[in-house]
Amino acid sequence: AEAYRLAAWADDEALSVTQTRTECPASQPVSTAQITSQMAGNIRALFPE
Repeated sequence: AEAYRLAAWADDEALSVTQTRTECPASQPVSTAQITSQMAGNIRALFPE
């Protein structure tokens, strides 16, 4: 189960970075902390334990 969570975290990280760059191409830089927070929220949504 832990390996699955880590894989989901990696997938969310890649998606978050891609979506952020697509939506805001250099017009508004997004900090690493904001991306990390979004990733954490996504993981909590996927694994509501």
